Amino acid sequence: MNRQDVSIGATGPGGMTVFLETDQSIGNLDFLSLGTSSASFVRNTLVVPQDATITGLVLNIRDNALGTGNIASAEIFISTNCGFGTPEATGIIASITGPNSAVTPNCCAFAAADFAVEQCDLITVRITTGGGAFAGGVAATILLSTTTP
Repeated sequence: MNRQDVSIGATGPGGMTVFLETDQSIGNLDFLSLGTSSASFVRNTLVVPQDATITGLVLNIRDNALGTGNIASAEIFISTNCGFGTPEATGIIASITGPNSAVTPNCCAFAAADFAVEQCDLITVRITTGGGAFAGGVAATILLSTTTP
């Protein structure tokens, strides 16, 4: 049997997961990356490895206090032009409405999505704290689906 006759398996949906987090303080409107965060979009991006569809975003503010009625959120931003110019807000936003405390734990939110991204796009998440910084950092996960050719 020659190599052309070998089946490579079924095609169909696959998945990718992008984990972003920092254990350092993150300020209002900072972008999140792999262990870092700052106000710079470009310095906090990851590259999309193949065409995909963003299917969800999960935010966890951990044990950072959030007052009653205050809102913390994460929004996915992308760049299709190598980071030149202003990044594009996708409108995919996971929001937590306080309180979040030891007495009333409420630290996690999910947003479903259906947003196409292409190979080589830059991607990250911008955090809104509702005011000051979250001293204990935060974590976010971007869920993507792919179709294998």
